[in-house]
Amino acid sequence: MKALNAVQPYDWATFLRTRLDQSGQKAPLDGLKRGGYRLVYSDKDNSIVKSAEDETKTANFFWSLGFNVTKDAALKIVLWDGPAFKAGLTAGNTIVAANGIPYDPISLRTWSRRPWRRKTRSS
Repeated sequence: MKALNAVQPYDWATFLRTRLDQSGQKAPLDGLKRGGYRLVYSDKDNSIVKSAEDETKTANFFWSLGFNVTKDAALKIVLWDGPAFKAGLTAGNTIVAANGIPYDPISLRTWSRRPWRRKTRSS
């Protein structure tokens, strides 16, 4: 407690005991809202993600298909347990076509955003 009191005089023993021995307030789950933010979904490209794609020369499909792909159509990163991973794709695989359409990032991005694609198929 001496070290803490040297920085800021306070009843640190009580402060720490209270937090260690008692359950307090619930987590502030509305923190984003109270901070003046709101979480929204948009089908428009995020400027930060777009900038990262331009810099790394990759197309990012992490949030839809679970991978990113280089300009040469090689998978760079495949997210564990994502759709690409579950389909057996791994980093280093090359995309030739998707759903019978020759690969290009714009076509794949358009296809991956279609609402019907997100529905779960029954096996």
